[in-house]
Amino acid sequence: MWRFSALFRTFPATELQADPAARDCYTSDEGLVTSQSFTFIDPRGNQAQYTIYEADRHNEFHWSTDHGDHGFDPSFAEAQTRARTALKASMTARRRADEQH
Repeated sequence: MWRFSALFRTFPATELQADPAARDCYTSDEGLVTSQSFTFIDPRGNQAQYTIYEADRHNEFHWSTDHGDHGFDPSFAEAQTRARTALKASMTARRRADEQH
């Protein structure tokens, strides 16, 4: 069974400059940006995180994972689904690679 926890965070838009998924879509004059991060814990206790950002100036929801995946979708729900799917696939691939060694 997968477990998860969630965290909301509000921060200056300038902090997004380091995130390739959101760098060009939020400007410093937009003020504060809110994100929601989810931490997944797989059955073996491995943890990984994905983050969904509030809609940008193009009305897109950017997402990224701590495994390096990122993208954007037209709704929060779609962004969450794609981020979760990418993260679970990445966690599964890493777990299988560890089992082979």
